[in-house]
Amino acid sequence: MYKLPLFVFMWITLLLIALSLSADAFAVTISNSLCYPNLTRGKKIAMPTVFGIMQGAMPLAGYYLGSLFAQHIQKIDHWIALVLLAVLGVKMVVETAKENAQKDDCDCDEVQDKRLTFATILMQGVATSIDAMAVGITLALTVPLKIYYSVLVIAAVTFVMCLLGLFLGKYGKFMKKYAGYVGGAVLILTGVKIFVEHMIGA
Repeated sequence: MYKLPLFVFMWITLLLIALSLSADAFAVTISNSLCYPNLTRGKKIAMPTVFGIMQGAMPLAGYYLGSLFAQHIQKIDHWIALVLLAVLGVKMVVETAKENAQKDDCDCDEVQDKRLTFATILMQGVATSIDAMAVGITLALTVPLKIYYSVLVIAAVTFVMCLLGLFLGKYGKFMKKYAGYVGGAVLILTGVKIFVEHMIGA
């Protein structure tokens, strides 16, 4: 049976991780669009730009952190990848479920007279990308791709997904509700995939 080259699987894995990491930023972009309908062009451009940069920067930091001890834990790197991605995936699913259990996507009545500031967008960018640092550690341990390629893919995918979030219109609420579930499931499955591949190859 024909098998795809390893680098193809690595790029597919990276793309799936990037899509999962973009889920939170995607959902926040939709929420901002719904709650602040009169966003200026500058704010609309700022959201995907800031979210994309932060989603790329955090894995880079995590990668260099993971690289410090990668050589010492090669025998258990697949376990670490499984645990980190599974925890992040479950966390994403649980947080999404809690948010969906609330009465509305946001209290738009309270924010309709307020403006979304650039400082708030920056804080949202940091908040939605913290988990990506742990993924950077996973990349250092298990994905044999240059980190700068990974960072660019993650940042670009997040940027595109946030742009999509800006233009979803009336379908935004539906997409926002399920983005976290899909992203969490993909992270968990990616962790399982990495673990199984290492166990079979061991």
